Formats: sequence, structure tokens, C-alpha cells
Amino acid sequence: MRPAAVIKILGAALLIIMGTALVTPVALADEQDCINACADQWQQDKAECDQQLADRMAELDQEAQECLENNSNPIDAALCLREVNIKRYRAKADYQRCMSMANTMAYDCYRHCTSRSTP
Repeated sequence: MRPAAVIKILGAALLIIMGTALVTPVALADEQDCINACADQWQQDKAECDQQLADRMAELDQEAQECLENNSNPIDAALCLREVNIKRYRAKADYQRCMSMANTMAYDCYRHCTSRSTP
């Protein structure tokens, strides 16, 4: 091979390597931005789930207080508190479903971010 041809091939290879080196950080930066957006959305979803649970528990605490105040008979008060505790259990189950959905959506978002950069 002539020296001029070798220089041309090495120059072309060098240009390809430089071009790849410049494009990869941009793709990684876009991927990281996407992942950060997914994490921010998860934080918002989690905060919403936490707020819903806190609001519902505050309502149920008030309801439990009313059970104690309005029922002079201990058996009636206990039955009323039992119903409130069942509602608390359901509220916690709703919270778990909410968090499960938030986690699933965050994972799907993350997979979407990483699959875009994979060749």
C-alpha cells in the first residue's frame, strides 16, 4: 500500500473515532436528562401517594375520635373503632397500590430512556 493511501485510511478512521467520541457524550447527556426527569416524576408521584395517605389517616383519626366521644357503651365504641381500623387497613392497601403504580411508571420511563441510547 502506498503511504498516501495509508494516511487517507488513518485520517478517515480518525475522523470516525472523533465523530463517535463527540456524539456519545451528547447521547449520554440526553439519557441522563431523561433518567433525571423520570426520577423527578417518581418523587412527585410518591409525594402525592404520601399526601393521600396522610389525608385519609387524618380523616380516620377524626372518625375514631368521634367513635369514642359519641358512644358511651364500650362495646359500641369498640365496634365503631373496629370499622375505623378496617378503613385504615384499606387506606394502607390503597397506598401500596399507589406506590406500586408509581414504581412501575418510573421503571417503564427508565427503560424507555435507556432503550433509546442502545443501538
